[in-house]
Amino acid sequence: MATNKKDLTIRTKPWSYEEAVRTGRELVRIQRKVTLDLVRELYSAREVLSQQGYGGGRESYITSCQMAQGSSGSVIHTFEEFLQAIGIPKRTAYNWLQLYDKENDKLLTQEEFKAMKIVEFESLIKQLNPKFPEWRPDGWSQACESYYQSKIKERHLIKLAESEHFEQLDLFNEAFFATISAPMHTAEEIMHFSEIKKRIESIAYPGAPVNRQAHAVIIVEKVLRDFPEKDRKGVAKALAEATLLLAMEEN
Repeated sequence: MATNKKDLTIRTKPWSYEEAVRTGRELVRIQRKVTLDLVRELYSAREVLSQQGYGGGRESYITSCQMAQGSSGSVIHTFEEFLQAIGIPKRTAYNWLQLYDKENDKLLTQEEFKAMKIVEFESLIKQLNPKFPEWRPDGWSQACESYYQSKIKERHLIKLAESEHFEQLDLFNEAFFATISAPMHTAEEIMHFSEIKKRIESIAYPGAPVNRQAHAVIIVEKVLRDFPEKDRKGVAKALAEATLLLAMEEN
């Protein structure tokens, strides 16, 4: 008679806390990484220990909450105690448990897990109500929120791309960005930097290194060269005011 995959996890004897600890500790010692055998042990321990106090009786390889008792028949443990006993951090254990596909008794690859979570997130996002933008459905997590926010930013980027040409926005002008970010190599560049540093020392902010502020001035100077000479003073004034405004908003 063929063996069903689900039958692979059925235990032939009652679950024992002490035996599970010995097995789990040995698997951790030998492997020191996620394996199917280890995750099976974690899953079994979590299922059994989570039933303590609930009377058991659920149809599965767990037949009674009494299985969670030690050999003495009186000690009841928590899953966190089990993890500590076998030497696995709680966060690591729960991350590994997310990779366990019990129906097929296998570990999901990172690609399979990511695809599964995206399907889950998309399903939750469909439940959002535009009239109540702050409301979130049951099962919503921080990971889902991050995914949702990335989708919003993606939509905004698409709208921007449809409304304006990126080349007009000058977002990918590699030559321009390479110019303003290039390090100083020549003697002339170093001497010019030294001159700028001396010129701003009397007006530089005393709470920050003058040389760092001089670097910022050099970058602004390079940016200004990209504008027609007749506009540079006006642009410099506007940049100063805009920079001050941004700094004040951050506070």
